[in-house]
Amino acid sequence: MGKLRRSKDAVVRALKALKLHGFLDWVRRYEPSSIEGKGPQVRQASNAYRLSAPKRALALLGRWAGKPALPDDEVTRIEQAGEIEAEHVAGLALDQFAEFQLGNSPLGLALKSLGKAIDQRESAKRSEYQSILYKEQAKT
Repeated sequence: MGKLRRSKDAVVRALKALKLHGFLDWVRRYEPSSIEGKGPQVRQASNAYRLSAPKRALALLGRWAGKPALPDDEVTRIEQAGEIEAEHVAGLALDQFAEFQLGNSPLGLALKSLGKAIDQRESAKRSEYQSILYKEQAKT
């Protein structure tokens, strides 16, 4: 009332109109009181308000009713986080990649062990002695 410089009746009528048209809803909240005697032993605390937009209002707003665009700094932060994650994932071994993507789920554990076996096989191939015959065939 004080901030709007309106009477209590004007504010109450405005709140009722907003509720009637679906823009506002509220819940009355109560606190226990130390008053003895008949009747409820509670007193009203401040109401809890919830703003909403009815479907008819959203239809009138059209494309402006959608989500607002993210600020530029937030878009940049999301892009940078994606780049950092992609760089991290690119450096993972197959077993680590499976664990990163699927965690400790049964599928994740199975793919982790498969990735470990593939890495061991590839490592063994790199460390095997290459015969002279193989090297000569590769040159021609």
